[in-house]
Amino acid sequence: MYLNQRGQDVEMQRGTAVKEVNFGMTHLILNLDGKEIAYLLLEEHSLQRNSILNLRAAIYQINEEDEELRNLKERLIQILEEKEENLLSNFLKMNLFYQRI
Repeated sequence: MYLNQRGQDVEMQRGTAVKEVNFGMTHLILNLDGKEIAYLLLEEHSLQRNSILNLRAAIYQINEEDEELRNLKERLIQILEEKEENLLSNFLKMNLFYQRI
C-alpha cells in the first residue's frame, strides 16, 4: 500500500508497471491490475518533480526482467536517494547543530 497524491491508500502489485509512449511522451503505468491506475512521466525534468512516495511505488512495481525497465529502476533509485538526502539535509539544517559531513 502507498499514499497517492490525494492521500488515498492504494494497493500495489509487484512487477505490474508497464512503459508506454503516447503522443511522444513516455510514461510508466503503475498499478495496472488494481483499482487505481497511476502514471509516472519518464521525461528527465518530470522525474525530478515526482514525490518520494511515487518514486518508491514505481520502484516496487517495476519488473526487472526487461533490460530497459531495469535501467529505469536504477535511475529511479538514484533520484529517490537524492531526494531523501535533500529531505534529510533540509531537516538537519533546521537543527542548530547541523554540520555537513
